Amino acid sequence: MKGQDGKRAAAVEVMLASPYIKDLINKGEIDGIGEIMEKSPEQGMKTFDQVIMELYSEGRISQEEALANADSRHNLEVKIRLESGTFGSGGDTFSIQD
Repeated sequence: MKGQDGKRAAAVEVMLASPYIKDLINKGEIDGIGEIMEKSPEQGMKTFDQVIMELYSEGRISQEEALANADSRHNLEVKIRLESGTFGSGGDTFSIQD
């Protein structure tokens, strides 16, 4: 995707063939794989949207580029708003403070 510096920024989903992932695939239960990947960053797994969020948080891609390429635009938009400390729609926003 297009980076803030005009160069390309790579966003790559990473799934490792853990025994649990292999079992899900063998059973044909692939719908739950994304959720397992999202909850397994300590194993090195990352969903496409997690990588996009990292690129956005690092300032390497714009918010527009992140949202345009997300698998789940809504979920990524919520994560961006939560990270920025504001959440809401229109003029009704509230700030999340410590």
